[in-house]
Amino acid sequence: MGDGAMEKPFPRGKRLEGAGIRVRIDGLVKRFGGREVLRGLNLEIPPGEFVSIVGRSGCGKSTLLRLLAGLEDISSGTVDFDGSPPKNGYREDARIMFQDSRLLPWRTIVENTAIGLAGKKENVRACALDVLKQVGLADRADDWPGRLSGGQRQRVALARALIHRPRLLLLDEPLGALDALTRLEMQRLIENIWKRYEFTAVLVTHDVAEAVILGDRIVLIEDGLITFDEKVALPRPREYGQSEVAAIGRRALDRIMSVNSLNVRNQVKGKIVDIQLGQPLSEVVIEAAGGFIAATVSSRSLSEQPLELETEVLAFFKSNEVILAVNSGSE
Repeated sequence: MGDGAMEKPFPRGKRLEGAGIRVRIDGLVKRFGGREVLRGLNLEIPPGEFVSIVGRSGCGKSTLLRLLAGLEDISSGTVDFDGSPPKNGYREDARIMFQDSRLLPWRTIVENTAIGLAGKKENVRACALDVLKQVGLADRADDWPGRLSGGQRQRVALARALIHRPRLLLLDEPLGALDALTRLEMQRLIENIWKRYEFTAVLVTHDVAEAVILGDRIVLIEDGLITFDEKVALPRPREYGQSEVAAIGRRALDRIMSVNSLNVRNQVKGKIVDIQLGQPLSEVVIEAAGGFIAATVSSRSLSEQPLELETEVLAFFKSNEVILAVNSGSE
C-alpha cells in the first residue's frame, strides 16, 4: 500500500455493501491439552445478525469468540466465512472488543483509535476523528487514556474497531466492568451503530437480560455444546422492564440453572424405586439402565420437588453432593 493510500473507515450514516458476513461453524472442537472445551459445536449466523451467547463460566463462550477472531487454533472442525475458510485462520475484516479496553497509555485517544490504519498522517487523523465523533468522543481526541472513565475508554475501543470497517464484530463481555448507567448507554450505542452499518455481531455476556436487549438470537453454550437457541422476535429498542424481554430471559436462565444443562457426562437417568426418609439426609434408590444406584440427598430437596416412588429423574453427581431433578423429558 502506497504512502498516500489508506483504508476507508465506515462512511458516516451509510451502509456498506455486503456489510455483514455469514458465519458457519461445523463440528468445532477445541482442546487445551487433554481438556476438551468445545465438543463438536455447530452454529450458523446469517449476515448482519446480532447473536448473544450466554452460559456459565468455563463453558467455552470466550474460546469460541477467540477462534472466530483467529486468536486460537482450531483442534478440529471448520469455521467458514461467506462459504470460505479464513486465510491463515484470520480475517482482516473481523474485529474483537474485550472487557478491558486495552488502550496504549502512551498514545492519545486519536492515536489509539487509528492503530493499524495506514496512510498519510493527516488522513489517518481525519478518519479517526470521524469515528470518535460517532461514539461521542471527538472532543477528547488529544487526551490521554488515563483521563477517561471506563465507559469512555470502551467507546474508544469501539471506535478503534469501527475504523477498520469490520464485517464481523466480536464482543467479549465489553460492558462487564461498567457501572449500570454507563452499561445502558453503551448498549444503546452498540445497538445503534450495528443497526446503522449492518455488520454481523457476536456478543458474549453473563448478563441474560443484556443478551435479550441486544440480540436477534440467544445461544446458550453448556459443556462445549449449544443447548438452547432462541430467536428474539421483539421490536427495537427494547427495555429491561418489558414483559416479553423478561419472559425470554427467564427461559434462558431456567435452562442455564437446570440440571439438564449441567455436564451430561455426570448425569444418570432413572426411576425412583425406594426412599428412606431421614433428617437432615435421606437415601434414594434409583433404577437406571446399568442397575440400581443409592444416593444420599438432603431431605429438604425431596420436599421441594415432587420426588416420589416411580418418578423419572435425572441424578447429577458432583464431587460433594448428588442433585436430583424431575426428568421433564420423560413427559
